[in-house]
Amino acid sequence: MNILYVTPLFYPHIGGSEIYTEVVAKEMKNRGNVPVIFTSEALDLPTMHLKKRNIIRKEIKYRKGVTVFYYPLFYFNGIEKVLYLFRHFLNKDNFQRKPVSDIIGGCIQNPFSPKLFKKLLTYGANFEIIHVVNILGSHTFYAYLASKAHRIPLVITPGFHLHNPAYKQPRFHSILKHSVIFAHTTIEARYYRKIGVPVSQIWKVGFGVDVKKYERGNRKKFREKYDLDEDTFLILFLGRLDPRKGIIHLYKAVQEAIKSNDKIRLFFAGPRSTSYGSNQVTEFLSSLNKNTTRYLGVLSEKDKIDALNGSDLIAMPSIEESLGIVYLEAWAAGKPVIGADIPAMREIINDGSDGFLVKFGDISALKDRILNLARDREMYTQMCVNGKRKVIEEYSWSLIARKILEIYENLIK
Repeated sequence: MNILYVTPLFYPHIGGSEIYTEVVAKEMKNRGNVPVIFTSEALDLPTMHLKKRNIIRKEIKYRKGVTVFYYPLFYFNGIEKVLYLFRHFLNKDNFQRKPVSDIIGGCIQNPFSPKLFKKLLTYGANFEIIHVVNILGSHTFYAYLASKAHRIPLVITPGFHLHNPAYKQPRFHSILKHSVIFAHTTIEARYYRKIGVPVSQIWKVGFGVDVKKYERGNRKKFREKYDLDEDTFLILFLGRLDPRKGIIHLYKAVQEAIKSNDKIRLFFAGPRSTSYGSNQVTEFLSSLNKNTTRYLGVLSEKDKIDALNGSDLIAMPSIEESLGIVYLEAWAAGKPVIGADIPAMREIINDGSDGFLVKFGDISALKDRILNLARDREMYTQMCVNGKRKVIEEYSWSLIARKILEIYENLIK
């Protein structure tokens, strides 16, 4: 089966959508299929939105044996005026939004990529499935039109963040209603039903991790590197440094917890936010208490796995998650987690069993959960066991890939 994956960003940019695309494509290749990835030349989110020129200089690359095509982006400062006139013309008879205006308008939203659009329309006929990962961008509309032109099933993994209004823009609804949707959670699937996507087109597929990979981390090496003895209770934040991820609340909670337990330490690892709250993040990093807190920067995959194994608790009390890969990675490494009490996380984290949920911004509750885990070793050990069991039984990539392939095969029958 020839499968085309279309996503706004890809490696070397690393995020949930990029990891999902890479692993699914690799799993499909391992099962005898031929995956190809179409993406943009952007190396980061600012280039996708702010006309930065941090780009990949080569059009074709290979990642884990999968061919990746990188296409240039273009920006047009007057795009909003053009879209307004365009929609006004199409809707002038009754002033109602028409699906065609949303779809065509989406094709020329900033940034847009005529070369990617052309390639999809001409090269798309070579594929049996087109699979979009992350709906935010004009690539979604290009893929939709290509799927219609060539009568190819369109699958979308929206990567939906329920707290982010960008994902709820009505212009995406027309496409979602005419596509097969892979939802990460039940709450996400419920949203698609609410906007009119037929139940038969919605599949709860989720995300996976390679459990064995996370068992190979070197705890001793990591702790020796940072001069941590085994009595130190290390909390790790692993993700983008963004205020919405709860980094400031976590830091304040840890500083309060240290007053009761001076063996607690906090490490942050991940890229800095370059858009939302970037100035706030810069100020935050400059104010860290270097005696209790350390920023490790962006880790390699090997160093990340060592960090997961070398820590005792993974905490990311984020208000904006569609699933939260880091929690799955933590469980694979045998660690409990703390997340924010938001709808999607209630479905992922079993509060009190494999981790804790706290209200976003509740520093006192966050502090109490940290102290409980550092103090109660019996509860801590049981949470480690429960999390490991959950990720093996529900979130292994072999299970997820098998389900995806079965859906693909049913779509092309």
